[in-house]
Amino acid sequence: MKHSGTFSKLAALGLALAAVFFINSAQAVTNAGTQQGQAKVTKITGNATYRSASQSGDLKVGQILTAGASISTGPAATVDLSLCVNGQSLTISSDSTVAIDQLDFTGTGDEAVINTRLNLTKGGLNGNVKKLAGNSKYEIKTANGVAGVRGTTYAILSNGVTHVFRGAVYMRFVVGGVASEPFLVLAGQTVYPPTTPGGVPTLGPRPSEMDLRTADREKIRDRGGVVPTVIYVSPTTGTSTPEPEPEHPGGCGPA
Repeated sequence: MKHSGTFSKLAALGLALAAVFFINSAQAVTNAGTQQGQAKVTKITGNATYRSASQSGDLKVGQILTAGASISTGPAATVDLSLCVNGQSLTISSDSTVAIDQLDFTGTGDEAVINTRLNLTKGGLNGNVKKLAGNSKYEIKTANGVAGVRGTTYAILSNGVTHVFRGAVYMRFVVGGVASEPFLVLAGQTVYPPTTPGGVPTLGPRPSEMDLRTADREKIRDRGGVVPTVIYVSPTTGTSTPEPEPEHPGGCGPA
């Protein structure tokens, strides 16, 4: 009986150790499946700086940034980034600051599930995001809420004013601590955040060349924003279109 009891205890201990082993193994596989994304600097105009957990300094073409880094541009500067798997291209406007809060992915190719979270605290940016896999997240936090992007060409300001050129963006504004219901902004539309807690966002057409030169500039300024520098006006036709997408020679990885 004593031997039987000892054997039962040893068997139970063995099963417990085996369970811990398989749980840890499963966690290791899960962790191994998630890879850290990269933001590669492909073009710089003017002066721009970066800051990460371990260092800071002047930004350089070819530099690779990861989650936890932030970029600041000068008054006449812009920065083009390739987010590679995590969302294609991104242009940071002049006099802007954006932090990369999260940048990782699982899987490969069109089936890759990405997690991209940017925090735009000053200025503006525009981007081109390919069609995302089902569980992917591409979010931009601003002072007045969060934009959820899916397969979109967009421009967004730090106060939450958002222009959609192609695709759609889901906005969730938070003004005065009060969150609004998700708000869908479609191609050709511009959304302005509520001016009071619990208020309704203002939806209008994408600014035209004339709008940006006159009334819309004042409207954006009155709402605490900056005039976007991401609208490109053709010198030959005078039409307003998204700024030409930057070329990203070399793709992802080391320069």
